[in-house]
Amino acid sequence: MHRPVFVYTMLQRIVFPVRALCLSPLALLFISFATWAKPVASGLAISDTTAATADSAVVQKNKLVLTATLGNRMSFLGRTSAAKTPFVFTDLTYKTKQGLWLAAATYQVFGSGSTIDQAELAAGVDFTVAKKVTNSLNYTKFFFASDSVLVNASTSNMLSASSSLDWQYVYSSLTYGYIFGQSNDHLLILSNSRCMPLTALLPSIKGLYIEPKVSIAAGTQHFATTYSQTVNNPVKGGAGPGKKPPIGGGGTTTKTTTTTSSTGLQIMNYEFNLALLYLRGRFTFEPYARYAVPVNLLPDDTSKASPFFGSHLYYTF
Repeated sequence: MHRPVFVYTMLQRIVFPVRALCLSPLALLFISFATWAKPVASGLAISDTTAATADSAVVQKNKLVLTATLGNRMSFLGRTSAAKTPFVFTDLTYKTKQGLWLAAATYQVFGSGSTIDQAELAAGVDFTVAKKVTNSLNYTKFFFASDSVLVNASTSNMLSASSSLDWQYVYSSLTYGYIFGQSNDHLLILSNSRCMPLTALLPSIKGLYIEPKVSIAAGTQHFATTYSQTVNNPVKGGAGPGKKPPIGGGGTTTKTTTTTSSTGLQIMNYEFNLALLYLRGRFTFEPYARYAVPVNLLPDDTSKASPFFGSHLYYTF
């Protein structure tokens, strides 16, 4: 699912995209975007969980939502660090009737030794320009621990704009994001999904929905180059922008990474997502499974196609 990221969730939030819960059935229409110059994907939240909040029905129709997420590993546009990063994510989003919203979120990676590994402050506006078209403009400020092992630790700021269209059978979103800070990157994400009730299959369970989604992310990779150089060229006394080597080892070589492949817009990630939503009063429980297929990796990038699992819990005040 989606909300303000980069969310996961990737542009997945790029960063807090808000949209309605779709109650009409039928399956997901898979996208064909490969003919366009250098396409894209993931869910601009861009962090794994960022996308989730925005896609939830709870976020769209209520003013204040608290989100808690547990996940087995963090990724950014399909890129992962060499270290294992099981995490807990918390987010508080306030949205006005006029479409303005504010959000604050934190990530804690288990075993990292940091109190908070990543924090985000975001603000934006969602507005409708046609009956089935919703647009969003937002800004996100990122904060990382000094010894962060996260791939996206150089993404200090992000500006994003997204447009979503409800085709009745498919819900499509296209997001553009500009990341700036230690690295400057342009990102595009195209996603198609459909939220469907499961009352026909399980009539005894009310408030149960399923949402399949497929997305493509494209962009430049200066953030990945920065990460590669940081890990492969550790500062004295430790690795990375901070003082200690990545969790699980690494950061021991001294080679210099040089590449030009990060400067052009390329397809970076294909992602398939399946989520269940169970609405119960003020609570929404949402277990999810994702499968990310990163492509056009930089020479030193060890990211590979991987499954990701987790669960979101939303509470609406």
